[in-house]
Amino acid sequence: MKSAKKSFSKMILAALKRGERLTVRDAFLRWGHMTLTQRVSELKKAGYNIKVEMIRADGTTFARYYMAI
Repeated sequence: MKSAKKSFSKMILAALKRGERLTVRDAFLRWGHMTLTQRVSELKKAGYNIKVEMIRADGTTFARYYMAI
């Protein structure tokens, strides 16, 4: 994993550990990254218990990630 990916993954993991729930839009507005889905997938493969809930709003469906504690 490249350095930028690692630091973004660390930011995501820290937020999830604090109990935050994140969407791709949240990650983009907060950190300027559009790769939340890929980083979450990597974190899940590394053994973190990250869950996804599908949200439907205004005719659009999107994923919101959170850490199962």
